[in-house]
Amino acid sequence: MLIFVGLPNLWSLFQPDLMKIHGWSAGTTSAAFTILMCFFVLGNIVGGRIQDRFDPTHVILAGTVLMGVGFFLSAYTPY
Repeated sequence: MLIFVGLPNLWSLFQPDLMKIHGWSAGTTSAAFTILMCFFVLGNIVGGRIQDRFDPTHVILAGTVLMGVGFFLSAYTPY
């Protein structure tokens, strides 16, 4: 579970490549990180509420699948 909580910390690895490959500025990558953190926090809040009603294992599995799909789809999103 701690691996998924720490995934936003990997942003420092993605940021230089985004700036170099796509020509984004530091402000643009900061805006993208802000959006990432907003969805991460909202997902944690919603997941916590759902966890109170259902088995935490199923909630963790669903969150894992959603995050994996999100990373996969972001690789194919046009810039």
